[in-house]
Amino acid sequence: MTGTEDQRGAGPRFGRRRGPRLDAVQAVGWLRLLTGLALVVAPEMSTRTWTHAAAALPGGRLAARSLGGRELVLAAGMLTAPIEDRRPWLLVAAAADAIDVGATAASLRQLPLGAGALATIVLGSGACAVQLRAATR
Repeated sequence: MTGTEDQRGAGPRFGRRRGPRLDAVQAVGWLRLLTGLALVVAPEMSTRTWTHAAAALPGGRLAARSLGGRELVLAAGMLTAPIEDRRPWLLVAAAADAIDVGATAASLRQLPLGAGALATIVLGSGACAVQLRAATR
């Protein structure tokens, strides 16, 4: 035995998946769903590290809830569309993330230095890349 087979010789001992496999599109869809819910239900808490003092203002809460609504719609499309119909949802979601990344980067000088804006740029760029890759497969 090479150490990678189990005693019955049925295949690798490590790396077996149990249950249905979650693909990258579904993972991003579930992340969008959770993010959207958080933004709608608790807008101030959800955006405090990103927008700082603006999160507590009525306009900040309105913007966060609107963003949450967008995330919920994108999540619904990504999670319910048949695999062959995901491409438009992926492209729209990637465009939305690119806009978020660009808007955050353009506002960095006006925001207090913190991890929230940088996390938005890094995570948004990563999500954009995953969605574009999945859309071009």
